[in-house]
Formats: sequence, C-alpha cells, structure tokens
Amino acid sequence: MPQLGQTESIEGYFFNKLEDLRELQWCHALQATHNLREGDLPSSITLFENAVRFSWGKYVDVVGACLESLGDYSCWGDSHSWKTDFLMHSLQSKENLRIQKALQFFGDFFLDAGDDNTATSPFTVVLDVFIHMDVHRNGVEWMLCLGDISKGQGDVPKAVELWGGSETAVPILITGAAGSTP
Repeated sequence: MPQLGQTESIEGYFFNKLEDLRELQWCHALQATHNLREGDLPSSITLFENAVRFSWGKYVDVVGACLESLGDYSCWGDSHSWKTDFLMHSLQSKENLRIQKALQFFGDFFLDAGDDNTATSPFTVVLDVFIHMDVHRNGVEWMLCLGDISKGQGDVPKAVELWGGSETAVPILITGAAGSTP
C-alpha cells in the first residue's frame, strides 16, 4: 500500500494490483466519497461522473452507488440534477431500497423549496414502502418528517398522530426506536 506523500495514486496502486476495471471504478467512487467528505466538491463530482460514464451498461452496482451519491440532495442542493437519473436507474434495475432513497431525495428537494404539499407525496410513498418492507427505523424517520410537515401546515392533530399519538404509529415507533431492523 502506498504511504502518504508518495506520488502513486491509490487507485493506480489498486488498478495495478487488481487489473480489474470494475474495481478501479469502485476506487474512483470511494475516492469521490472521501473527497466529498473533505469538502472537495468539484473533484468528487468529476470522479463520480467518470465512474458512471465508464461503468454504464457494464457495472450496475457501481452506477447505482455513484448515482445515489450524485442524487443526494443534501450533498449538492439543486446545482446538479442527478436525482432523476438516480431514480430512473433504480427503477430500471429494480432496486427497491434505492428507489425509496431517490424518492426521499425528491421529497427533500421539494421540502427545501418550501413546497410541503409536493414533498408529502414522495415521503408518504417512502413511509408506506418501509413499513411494508418491515424496515421500522426508516419508517420512524418519515413519520416524524411528515408530522413536522403537518404541524407546519397547521394540522396539529395529524402531526400528533404521525409523531406517535395513534394506535398505528406507536408499534412502529417502538420497534424502530429499539433498532430491530436495519
């Protein structure tokens, strides 16, 4: 493994050792994720985009992971419109969890834009699917978010119901708080 300060890049090291183009694209995606965490957005975008371009039609897992990162509204805001590409790729590859994440990114976008009514639609779909998939921790997150939207719209009884004041919400909130599912 190269030591810090050496001129050989990490991806070059792995590429030379693995001689596998798919693994090289994963290295680019990991480097892009690291750059994103370090605040180097331009480099991160370039690495993700290059990995998507190279992997398209070959490595569905690499494309999905990169588009998920590019489509995450919390990272980029709306300066990049990868949300739609991520949703379409997730639908095409039939990856349910990624479809839900893509809908979440759209909900985040509309919520941030102040369009609570439109944000409620993807959030409600995501909540229903997570409850159906028995993934309670994520269900709790969306129940709380939808409760906040209802409160903001002045519908306090609906907010209280979503925050745990109903017979339907209590078991989901208890199970999700216990962390029984991922």
